[in-house]
Amino acid sequence: MIRLSDYLNYLNNEVVQARKQADEHAIKLAKEYSEHPYLKYFKAPRFSMPNVKLNIPIKINELDSTTTYNFDKDFDSFVSDVNSQIATLNDREGLSIMPIAKQDLLNNEKLVAVFEDLEAQDYRKVRSLKENMKKINISDVSKELYPRMKFSFQEDRTIKDSVDNKLRSIIETSLQNRYMVVRSNLRNIYIDPDTSSSDDKGKILLNLEVDMIEEGIRIRSVTDKNGNEVEEIIVD
Repeated sequence: MIRLSDYLNYLNNEVVQARKQADEHAIKLAKEYSEHPYLKYFKAPRFSMPNVKLNIPIKINELDSTTTYNFDKDFDSFVSDVNSQIATLNDREGLSIMPIAKQDLLNNEKLVAVFEDLEAQDYRKVRSLKENMKKINISDVSKELYPRMKFSFQEDRTIKDSVDNKLRSIIETSLQNRYMVVRSNLRNIYIDPDTSSSDDKGKILLNLEVDMIEEGIRIRSVTDKNGNEVEEIIVD
């Protein structure tokens, strides 16, 4: 895993070295032409690469960033979001889980305290929303809402455990949806140029298109009006 900036610098260095070797070869060939009895009347061939276009597949392994979030303590939106996901779950899996009610939430001091705690974390920089969500116990929140979530079955514990997990996921997602990004600071992108591994499933894969346009740079020594010798950099 390497930084994207280091990888781009490596590609740039490789192209520069290729051009340097080509120029060195052109100079050597020009000298050979100049010493040949017949070839000295011809121009020595030289080929340049005015543009180098690279299309390289890479995968993003990690983003080194901090994001500042604002939590919106909107009970109506939270209840609507949870109930919408419950309705989808019921339709998809043939369940009859009852929706939650806003008043039940407002009458529950533990649940209200969760919203207040999350709101108190506003405008703090975190690496991801998951860091914020770790500060609360989603299982406890789910248990406080369970009285309104009636099931159409009584005996199958395996099914109930599965539904419980899905309900916890719904509640966590609905809480995360109450966050809005205020600002984000991306420091580094870490990539892996090898995208052929079987473990790449789930990684962020993309093509890195780099268009490198050739420019020339020269350094020459000049003497200023005071007689001092200085170096001058000229970009062609």
